[in-house]
Amino acid sequence: MESTPSSETAQPVSDETLIAASKDGDNSAFAALARRYEQSLLRTARSLTHNRADAEDVVQETFLAAYRGIGAFAGRSSVKTWLTRILLRTASRAWKRGRRRREVTDAHARWSRRVQDEGADDRRASDRERALEVIRALGSLDPAHRRVIVLRELRGMSYAQIARTLAVPRGTVGSRLARAREALREIVGRSD
Repeated sequence: MESTPSSETAQPVSDETLIAASKDGDNSAFAALARRYEQSLLRTARSLTHNRADAEDVVQETFLAAYRGIGAFAGRSSVKTWLTRILLRTASRAWKRGRRRREVTDAHARWSRRVQDEGADDRRASDRERALEVIRALGSLDPAHRRVIVLRELRGMSYAQIARTLAVPRGTVGSRLARAREALREIVGRSD
């Protein structure tokens, strides 16, 4: 009598196995891959859009693009890096469609109402205004600079991880990050 391993001792299915099965048309394998990376991609999308609904849209569009392009995935990078690249392109397209500008305007209105409605003390109001300035400044950056700031400062990725994710040399990451930080200082400094 042959025994089967219990589910407690079974090893999780590798990304490579799920990719191969997905390429062979196994939709449940792709669904498992999507479940595996959904929360990580959603966190990244949230840091790029600052709006949960838009972030969820970006993640869904990312998975749709990945599903359509699964046959082209050659495994030269990790699945997470591949999906993050798709997400960054998708978020960039969403940015170009103007979603982000409307969100920044809406966020400003919400913050202003909260400050007025709560009768917050000067320090709390100042902190909120400063946070709003940073959000506006981030939104006004060139998409390439905004991506490196988000990946480094909000997602905590290393220069090497960012370079792999964006498919650029490590030096490019450093120079973009330096320019993005300088641009943020200038924008925030102008409003002081």
